[in-house]
Amino acid sequence: MDVVHSWDGGQEGQQLDSEFRGTDCLEVEFEDDDIPDDDEGDGMAGDDDEEIGVIPENEIYSDEDTGPQVDDSLVKVVHGESVLSVALSPTDRSLLLTGGQDDVAVLWTIHEKDGGLRCTERCRLQGHTDSVVEVAFSTDGVYAATASYDGTVRIWSAADGSLVQSLDGPSKEVEWILWHPKGHAILGGSNDTMAWMWWAPTGKVMQIFAGHGAGVSCGCWGLGGKVVVTGSEDHGVIVWNPRAGTPQHHLREVHESSIISICSHPESPIVVTGAEDATAKVVQIETGKVLAPLPGHIDSVEAVAFSNAKGTLLLATGSMDGTVQIWDAKSMDLRCTVKDSVS
Repeated sequence: MDVVHSWDGGQEGQQLDSEFRGTDCLEVEFEDDDIPDDDEGDGMAGDDDEEIGVIPENEIYSDEDTGPQVDDSLVKVVHGESVLSVALSPTDRSLLLTGGQDDVAVLWTIHEKDGGLRCTERCRLQGHTDSVVEVAFSTDGVYAATASYDGTVRIWSAADGSLVQSLDGPSKEVEWILWHPKGHAILGGSNDTMAWMWWAPTGKVMQIFAGHGAGVSCGCWGLGGKVVVTGSEDHGVIVWNPRAGTPQHHLREVHESSIISICSHPESPIVVTGAEDATAKVVQIETGKVLAPLPGHIDSVEAVAFSNAKGTLLLATGSMDGTVQIWDAKSMDLRCTVKDSVS
């Protein structure tokens, strides 16, 4: 496989972020009548009491005896229902944010006490009316964001938990959010087939990315924040110009089933996708070409991520088959497979 030369996106990313701060980028304003209508007849009739995307626990855990369970955790936090997302502040590693199926996010402080670790609740971030599926801190640690199946994203002060803005627009569930790597623009993907970009401090919609034929299930910033890349349940990947909101490349049928996860190489113009078809793939976002498949898993690839430590750059792919595969991020050769004792 050809090695992609590195690309220095720092200056470009900073320029883009400065445009977000100013008036050189699109600001979308709309009335309630302009919000895309929720599809009727989408197969959910009669299932009003069921939460979309939430798998009943009795379908996840079998009754089989797997033997004694070992709890090696140093500290725990508790929600009223399942915890769906966790984030640590990039500037204060004692600050923890969690989001749950109980429609609440919580800010916690991790501290040492009596030779161990303790977690103290700082404040509860309330106001969502459905599951909080993802939480994230801005790169500078100033803001905390929560995304919910109620179709909104909320921006909070990380210092005191006060609500800063409620970001509206999507007509269906918001599946994920991601802050710009150098500023306060935030991306979100929705089941309404679109990705949305807001300027968080004001709550203004900066761009709407419409082009997928199904829910936008994952996304990332590419080239240091210069482009937006989204993956969808329509099996495709789109590389977007965030200023214009137009596709630079639309790769259809990258996978044989829904794309679940995506991440951007920290230096090169490539992204890695993971899908329900049990494969991950390497995509060159400047040419729009699929460079290589990463086979080996036998179930859905739910998570992909590059390492951020110094030294050899690695890529990890995590699957519902109970394994994590570690790849050399330069050659994309498989280095090892990690398997827990219990899948």
